[in-house]
Amino acid sequence: MSTKANSISVAKLSAAAHNAAQAALAKTSLRNAVIDPGIVMDHPWIIGIIFRNPDVAQFAQYQQVASQVTAALVKSDLNPQPLPPGISESLYIYDHIIICGYRPVTELPVTVE
Repeated sequence: MSTKANSISVAKLSAAAHNAAQAALAKTSLRNAVIDPGIVMDHPWIIGIIFRNPDVAQFAQYQQVASQVTAALVKSDLNPQPLPPGISESLYIYDHIIICGYRPVTELPVTVE
């Protein structure tokens, strides 16, 4: 199976993520949440935004933010190719950060040598 390389505008992706996060935050009680200025597109293979020093007791509200960020980022004009059906939001909580976004792949290929 061959795959075709495509490009994506990181500026547009970042703007969409931040706009979606701001809109989602307006609907929560996470008024003091601080969004990191960048976006993450790296290990742990989540595309999304970072919150530093979050209140993890507010997990459900961060889940709502992740859902809205995911809905914004999976739009066809932001992604070079269609995403698999059923893609859903993901949260990654680690060492004083929460990443809200989605996993672009369901599995990572494993190579054994």
